[in-house]
Amino acid sequence: MRLAEEIKSLMLYANTQGWIDEDDKAFLTREHPVIPAFYCIPKIHKNSVKPLGRPIVSAIGSMLEPLSIYTDVFVRPCVRKMKSFIQDRTVMIHHLNIQTSQQNILVTFDVEALYTSIPQTKCINILKKYLDKRSDGSTPNSFIQECICLALTEYYFIYQGQFYQQIRDTSMGSTFAPDIVNLYLDNLENLFIYNDNNKYRNHLAGWVRYIDDILTIWRGSIAELHDFHTWLNSVDTCIHFTMHYDTNNLAFLDLNILRTGDGTITTTLYRKPTIKNTLLNFSSFHPQALKENLPFGQFLRIRRNCTTLPEYDRHGKDRENCLKTRGYPAAIIRKARKTARSTNRTYCLTKRARVEPKKR
Repeated sequence: MRLAEEIKSLMLYANTQGWIDEDDKAFLTREHPVIPAFYCIPKIHKNSVKPLGRPIVSAIGSMLEPLSIYTDVFVRPCVRKMKSFIQDRTVMIHHLNIQTSQQNILVTFDVEALYTSIPQTKCINILKKYLDKRSDGSTPNSFIQECICLALTEYYFIYQGQFYQQIRDTSMGSTFAPDIVNLYLDNLENLFIYNDNNKYRNHLAGWVRYIDDILTIWRGSIAELHDFHTWLNSVDTCIHFTMHYDTNNLAFLDLNILRTGDGTITTTLYRKPTIKNTLLNFSSFHPQALKENLPFGQFLRIRRNCTTLPEYDRHGKDRENCLKTRGYPAAIIRKARKTARSTNRTYCLTKRARVEPKKR
């Protein structure tokens, strides 16, 4: 009740000040909220015998969800301006269209338990710094920051019949959590990666990141790479980076990155060994058009990820078997696979403006 009254009072004041309209006020004050629930998803791809759990708090329908959605509108534009920002795999593949020498090393970094490692107070201070750079001041930063503070510091959930309040870190499950951790790491990158504080800067040929997954090409020795990894883990005591590297073959997101004999970088599709065939069953009551177009989307993704046609054919055959298992007619599969194969890969990698659907 205290939290509900605090939110209601804040929104009433913001409404009288003209910062939000009546629709926003009604959206941000949820009358009948759902209690967030804590659960874990086992990470069987890392350890199938004794898997660790990925902690999730389902915030859909909760009292704080509207605040998270609302403040994310102001936070997300800051994320798109990050130096290391990659929106999707298409942008990633463009970054990899470079020549490297045989001495260069493919490297990935990953942050362990990022969401549950970053302190709330530090997050709020970093977000304030980014919001202060906003050019549009129609909504005061002080109001946005107060909403963020409520959504971060008052976060609560239920587990095995007991109520808990999250007094540190942030939860996986809230709408703005990915953008918050993105800006946390961007702040770290600006302090220690892109400036003279990084004595290893000249060894890094690019540095791109998708939330907490980082890819770079190392221009130096393996010993120097390990020194850099040790130094990287010393710059922020709250987070810890793990590292994987190889000279010729490395997995990153859903890409398998390969280097040919002349140093050219090529890519192919990567699937985790524990992945299952969870494609939509053709007997589902989804719209017929969706089911008929799904195979083409699957093959087009393979065409985009695979630099060469032989690699497309290899992965395409595997995806064809997956679709058959899920009940898709052979004629639809053949047509989709053939059409995707004949599609120019440059077209697959071209970003196109999204066309807004017409109002029905």
